[in-house]
Amino acid sequence: MLAAALRKAAENYSLSKIMVSPHGTKYIVDGRIDTPSGRAPLVRAVWIVDVGFEVPRLVTAYPCEE
Repeated sequence: MLAAALRKAAENYSLSKIMVSPHGTKYIVDGRIDTPSGRAPLVRAVWIVDVGFEVPRLVTAYPCEE
């Protein structure tokens, strides 16, 4: 459920920041995710497209200050 909510947020919210590093390009998305309780917390998710790859992978996700 969490993975699906984070993917949905990545599709529906604008990028907050893009950072290029020697390991790849990081994409930071701040957005609200749906939860089973009906709440919609603001979460920051960091994705990376590793050098030599095309598919992003999740690095971390954590609640954001509102």
